[in-house]
Amino acid sequence: MKTKQEYRVIDQEAWASSFVMYVTFEYNEKVYTAQSQYINGGWGLDDVEVYDDNRDSVFDEDVLSIGENLIWDMEINKDTITY
Repeated sequence: MKTKQEYRVIDQEAWASSFVMYVTFEYNEKVYTAQSQYINGGWGLDDVEVYDDNRDSVFDEDVLSIGENLIWDMEINKDTITY
């Protein structure tokens, strides 16, 4: 007679070595995108880049500051992660 073996999961984890953080925002009636790669394991955020709606790099200090702050303050949760 066979008996059913019981098991108990102790721990499980899915670990991503890096991911991209991405936010679209409007400033002075123009749309911009800020993005940065986050590297796990102590590296943290890589350079934050900001683009306009034509995907051209933005160098305006005010826009760069807004984009960087939005990336740094972004909340990572089940609603902001795309698989």
